[in-house]
Amino acid sequence: MHAALKALGKPPAENLATDDPDDGVDRAALAAYKAYADEYEINDAHVDAEKWHQERVLLTEKSDAAVWCAYGAFLSRRARFGAAEEAFKEALRADETCVDALRALTCLSLRDEEYHRAEVFGQATFSLMALTMLLTTRPFPLSSMLWSHVSCASMRRNWMPEEGPNANW
Repeated sequence: MHAALKALGKPPAENLATDDPDDGVDRAALAAYKAYADEYEINDAHVDAEKWHQERVLLTEKSDAAVWCAYGAFLSRRARFGAAEEAFKEALRADETCVDALRALTCLSLRDEEYHRAEVFGQATFSLMALTMLLTTRPFPLSSMLWSHVSCASMRRNWMPEEGPNANW
């Protein structure tokens, strides 16, 4: 921790590795900024943690879905749900196949008791994960598939009582 904090004042070029040739983003700086944000969050310095999350977003020129998801997760932990939803939507703008963003939007919709939106996000998550499993050799973990399926099934069965258990299904 002390080594990371000591390096805070120095420009990233002095402390960290060079850019990844594929996307032009300094992945080492991105990882370091994430470590800074996590360390500040653990130590209840939430303003500084948010600053480092925002630096990560700017470093990737607002085009990395994983960075937006990490920022959205941070905002959710801080109970800033509106801002978190916007961050997850930005993640989807950057990558419309981002399962983490869809999953998070499902959870936020359920939290806000917007069950129809939650169902749409949940079904999109499940469909995307199933399609990815069929088309790639890197399947999602069974627990992810199971939780998405359970959340969709639960929404259908239990969370819309005003429509009845079998309405439109």
